[in-house]
Amino acid sequence: MYKMIATVIFVALLSGCMTLEERIAKRIEARAGFFATLPVESQDRLRKGHLQIGDSEDAAWIVYGSPSRISTRQTQACTNVIWSYVMTEAQPVDELRPVVYPLTSPHGRVIWTTDYHYYRSYVYEAREYLRIEFNNKRVCAIDTTH
Repeated sequence: MYKMIATVIFVALLSGCMTLEERIAKRIEARAGFFATLPVESQDRLRKGHLQIGDSEDAAWIVYGSPSRISTRQTQACTNVIWSYVMTEAQPVDELRPVVYPLTSPHGRVIWTTDYHYYRSYVYEAREYLRIEFNNKRVCAIDTTH
């Protein structure tokens, strides 16, 4: 019985892990009308996950999905929309923490003593790994962080 439950859970977890091509294919289905209007070369490029300057917001969404946040950048010449993609990373931190515990002496007296132990905790850091800038709903800049 337990093996069957474990197998079902394992299969469910694996089915939730989609490859990049599968995620792009799913987004293409969601924007099938837009995708059908593109030239074959552009369709092939987007299927491979390649975005280029001049592509539309829909093309960016097909390749990367919904952004983590959207902002605007205003200059004297224009106002651009910026899509930011953010990843949260956990950084381990080992800390020396005091532990207080009682000891009983041979005479039955309780003595409180302090010892120190290492504990691992995590610091969570949000890091922007991709920024796409649009002018008039067309990609005008792509910034990636490695």
